Amino acid sequence: MLAQDARRAFLIIAVCTALALFMMYAYSFIMTSPFFSVRETVVRGCKKVTEKEILELAGIVPSTNIMSVNLERISRTIETHPWVRSVSVGKEFPGRIIISISEREPVALLREDDTLYLVDREGEVFKKFSASDNIELPVLAGIYAYGRVDRELLKKAFELIANLSGRSTFPATRDISEIHADKIYGFTVFTNDRKLIHLGFGDYEMKFAHLNRLLRDAVPQGEDGGFVKIDLENMNRVIVKRWRPEVPDGTSGTRKTAL
Repeated sequence: MLAQDARRAFLIIAVCTALALFMMYAYSFIMTSPFFSVRETVVRGCKKVTEKEILELAGIVPSTNIMSVNLERISRTIETHPWVRSVSVGKEFPGRIIISISEREPVALLREDDTLYLVDREGEVFKKFSASDNIELPVLAGIYAYGRVDRELLKKAFELIANLSGRSTFPATRDISEIHADKIYGFTVFTNDRKLIHLGFGDYEMKFAHLNRLLRDAVPQGEDGGFVKIDLENMNRVIVKRWRPEVPDGTSGTRKTAL
């Protein structure tokens, strides 16, 4: 009986040892075999971001064993790029890495003092604007208060921008140079042809329809550094007049936003 138990124990030990040796050999083979080397890294979803930028952030060295690639680390690193909203990284055996990115969609430039920042559809201020961004968007002023974004006012500004973006008649987004926001008085739109249109809050479709009826009549044009001011906040009392901004001595009184 004891001899039988000893044989059974020996057999179990031998099987476990063989399995352990096999697993060690299999692991060593997988980790060192050229068959599992990364031969291709595919990047999808690039628009503003270049494939080269994503590959540099991923830092995957050709011939790296695919089993040793840390997907979580790569994802975290790629997400540090300001234009990247989200990223998914996966392995496709035996030797391919797939990187899929989703980019941010900027809707406006936020002005804080003399600096412009890009803001996306989720209200995330994600980077300082530079000429290399090569993008034209309306400028939002008055959204920053004491160094912080007024989220409620920004949400209302997005409603106005959505209306402007969907328009085929004046004023559409392409006609706008700057939008001034005030949490009490609402929004004032500056157009490229020197019109200052005070809208207040809401009823934008009705106000723009009335604006276009006014423009078909003899509305004066802005000249000599001035604007034509059209106040549409109260639809029962629309005011149209020439307006020149007050500026310090030694300045021209004109303003042009370069994007």
